[in-house]
Amino acid sequence: MVLQFGSSDLVVPVRKKRHHQAVSEQAKVAVHPATLLHLVRWRVRGLIGDLLQLKPVTAPEIYLDTMESMVRSVAASQAIPVVLSPFVLGAQRSNRIARRCVPLLEKRVAAVPAAYYVEAYSDLDRFPRRQMLLPDGTHLSIQGQAVVAECLWPVLVRVLQEQNEKFAARPPPSAAPPPANGPTGQASGPP
Repeated sequence: MVLQFGSSDLVVPVRKKRHHQAVSEQAKVAVHPATLLHLVRWRVRGLIGDLLQLKPVTAPEIYLDTMESMVRSVAASQAIPVVLSPFVLGAQRSNRIARRCVPLLEKRVAAVPAAYYVEAYSDLDRFPRRQMLLPDGTHLSIQGQAVVAECLWPVLVRVLQEQNEKFAARPPPSAAPPPANGPTGQASGPP
């Protein structure tokens, strides 16, 4: 099971949005790539967040505790948790928080047997934010999703290979002993 807790939980909101405004913004974001104007907006949001010391939607400690709890629950149910790191974000304050959570989450996942951690942040960080993010500065563009897929795919292949090896190494189920009364249910042998 692949887990990626909403990166938007680490976003530091500068202002509250009304529901209808958020819905119409999401529709526009899906079709238009980020522009230079969006980069300026992200920078301004980060500066405002820094000046006012605004908090993220979800405190990093709660984010990390929740992720660890989900990973442990998945592992306890005999499924294999594969956890994605937080992604890059447009606003600097939000991005710093996400970046700090990357190694902390990795350490928590490493403490859970059979769990895998996919660190996608570094690969996303190699490219300009404008290419990796949609105009909202939170959600990944198609290019950003492709980078995450390139990070995730080898781990999923490894998980499947390991599971196939475990399955192949299992002894075959033993044949059931023949019924005491013979194959037809009638007593066999001399009367």
